[in-house]
Amino acid sequence: MSKTIELRKLIVTLLKEVNKSVFYENANDKAEYPYIVYNLDNMNTVNYPRNDSILTIDVWDRNKDTVTVETLADKIEDILNMLNKPSEKSFPTFYLEDRMSIDDEDPLIRRRQLKFKIENYYIGG
Repeated sequence: MSKTIELRKLIVTLLKEVNKSVFYENANDKAEYPYIVYNLDNMNTVNYPRNDSILTIDVWDRNKDTVTVETLADKIEDILNMLNKPSEKSFPTFYLEDRMSIDDEDPLIRRRQLKFKIENYYIGG
């Protein structure tokens, strides 16, 4: 299994502890609110013996208030921030970098975005 796929499987497992609807890159057309969408971007770590990534998580809801998105974002932050989750092949550690409220054209759409830096060491390079 590739390094990226292994990391994505871990992320999905962790996010599904918070909410059952989790998508990579884009939610499908039949997604029901609330749902979570995540993306991974690699960082240049040529000078380090590790691979770093930026994990962007968007929590979406369609509601008059922000209770659901704030609660889900809080749970994600509680689970992931400073989490070290070693496996047989890698040693990822998650660090919260940013948390933002994102506006939408639809006044009922609520969105929170969390960004985590993942520092990941791999056994065998």
